[in-house]
Amino acid sequence: MKLNLPTLPIPRKLAARLSTITAAIALALTQLMFAQEPPMGPASPIKDSTLEVLFQLTERIYSGSEPSTEEHFAELAKRGIKTIVSVDGAEPNLALAQKYGLSYIHLPMGYGGMGREQTLKIARAMEIAQGPVMLHCHHGKHRGPSAAAVACIAEKKWTNDQAAQWLKQVGTSPSYRQMIADVQSFTLPTTEEKAAMPRELPSKVAPPPLVDSMVQISHAWEELAAIGKPPKAGTLATKAELMHYADESLQLMEQFVELARDPTIATLPEPFQVELKKSVEAATTLQTSLADLAKSDQLDTTKLADLPKLHSAIGTSCKACHTLYRDNSGAQAKP
Repeated sequence: MKLNLPTLPIPRKLAARLSTITAAIALALTQLMFAQEPPMGPASPIKDSTLEVLFQLTERIYSGSEPSTEEHFAELAKRGIKTIVSVDGAEPNLALAQKYGLSYIHLPMGYGGMGREQTLKIARAMEIAQGPVMLHCHHGKHRGPSAAAVACIAEKKWTNDQAAQWLKQVGTSPSYRQMIADVQSFTLPTTEEKAAMPRELPSKVAPPPLVDSMVQISHAWEELAAIGKPPKAGTLATKAELMHYADESLQLMEQFVELARDPTIATLPEPFQVELKKSVEAATTLQTSLADLAKSDQLDTTKLADLPKLHSAIGTSCKACHTLYRDNSGAQAKP
């Protein structure tokens, strides 16, 4: 039985409102239907990880901090990761990795940038790596994420802009300008570059010689020579200058921190280790002070006046070590 129901008139205002809502829904559905697949990065941290930090960037690529305990390696294996790529200077724990069926590729790099050679090695690592890959440095904030960004571009999963956005999200310091620039400018290997790539990559690289570390520290310290003098009117007063020296001091601090992590240090006499600890603390304080000055809208003259003292404290510790070991022919060690 067919019912003939009366048609009720809809008020004009209500009809107009319903029409607007209907149009908005239709537009949203259309955009949803034709939208491209959203990029997998920037990513969110895997919150239940036992590592200091761990991100999944693509189906295959992870970025995180250094795995150092059995629990860490067990977790990575459980997550299906098969290859670990370390860009940290410390030697990887191959024994624990192998225990859980994980392979290592070791491509250590510093904080001054990657350069074309290093980015090509990262691209090559992604070619020869088995299964899902986790890339890491020490804390998983600067070098590791930069390497992981290159890996994502190399696998054609991210654009350079997406990679740059990832570095911002993970907290990579803008002070590492060259490292960030290397990510932003990375292009896929050419045919010639692919032909010149090494067939295999090392699973472990010995830490750089102590002398090389000392040379880099010396260069970084000399770059900060201007702040070792008492400030005069207008000295280091501009934002550009302060930012430059904040960047340089960050490089110096990281060099000291990496040196302190070198296993060789534990074999050196205690006085050397004491002076190195003083240098790490002084370099950290110097970097913090310069970073605060660079960020501040008003120049803190007290902090500005303290800069020569902080710079001098680093030089004093270095000189003490040189007197004891480098300049003393009878010393047990000569860093």
